[in-house]
Amino acid sequence: MAKISNKEIALAIYSALRGKKGTELKSALESVIHFLSRRRLLSQTGQILSHLQKIEDKESGILRIKLESTHSAGTNLKRQLKKILEKRYRVKEVIFDEKVKPELLGGVRLETEDEVIDLSLKGKINRLKEHLTA
Repeated sequence: MAKISNKEIALAIYSALRGKKGTELKSALESVIHFLSRRRLLSQTGQILSHLQKIEDKESGILRIKLESTHSAGTNLKRQLKKILEKRYRVKEVIFDEKVKPELLGGVRLETEDEVIDLSLKGKINRLKEHLTA
């Protein structure tokens, strides 16, 4: 029997729960929990929920970005980044998960699910170092 990935399980759960409300939703959720328990997948719920969140975000036009900078990014910078990212990724909303990382030395580093945009001083120094030693 082929193994089902957590991503495939999340997609199936999303499809099964889509548009359901009230007792119908409660019954469907009970079925999901029973399925996960029967297949001994309850330990995988964190990863499955993470995939569900990504599916829901994509359907809703939401982009989650990890924003790293040397100090807290101001509202003006976030507003500018939000405008650029909404246009670039064609999404309705951008949500920032902001982390302060003094080791970046300056600038910002943006990370999506599948792309990194490193505009930090540390990143530029590392790229220059690679170029000079290559």
